This record gives sequence, C-alpha cells and structure tokens, in this order.
Amino acid sequence: KENSTLKQTIDLFFENSLGGAPIVDKNKKIKGIITERDLLKYLYSQEKLDGHVKDYMTTCVFTANIETSIEEAMRIMIERKI
Repeated sequence: KENSTLKQTIDLFFENSLGGAPIVDKNKKIKGIITERDLLKYLYSQEKLDGHVKDYMTTCVFTANIETSIEEAMRIMIERKI
C-alpha cells in the first residue's frame, strides 16, 4: 500500500523472501513497485551509514560448480528459498 512505512515494507520482504512488491491504491489499482534497490537508494540518502558489512552480510553462502545445470541450480535455489 502507498502509505505503508519503509519498516513495514522491509518486514514484508523479510517475512516472505521478497525482493520487490507492487504498490496498489485502495481500489487495488497498481500505482508502482517498491524493490530492494529502492530501499537501498533510501538508505544511501541518509547521512549516517556507519554500520559494518560483517554485521549484515550473509555468511551461509551456496555456490555451484561449472557442471551444475541451470535446472539444478534453480531447484536448489527454490528448495533453500534463496
């Protein structure tokens, strides 16, 4: 919803493993889209960005080798909700 706060939107993204969501008005008409990139733009506009990468980075990293097919990689990503 257009009047959702950024915190509410971030919570929605985390709870549902989303990277973006359509924004609709009270009549369910699409007004736009909010994405992770939009949230990063907001974060970048703030004066204080003193957090450390190590405190926010993903440490459980999955990799694939050159022999892994796209289908297998997609299956793994879906199973692990990556």
